[in-house]
Amino acid sequence: MLEGDTLGTERETYARIKFADGGALVLRPGSQLKIESYSHEAAKPGSDNILMRMFKGG
Repeated sequence: MLEGDTLGTERETYARIKFADGGALVLRPGSQLKIESYSHEAAKPGSDNILMRMFKGG
């Protein structure tokens, strides 16, 4: 998964996304989510940043 990617799930499917910083996200059926930007530096965990746009679903 890269910045700018749009992730989607179909009916009756879920997706679990794991990020490099250890965070995770679960998409419910029929969802669309775009990862606008993501930054993670292991040496500077306080500077981690993510911007997501949910088009539909949850």
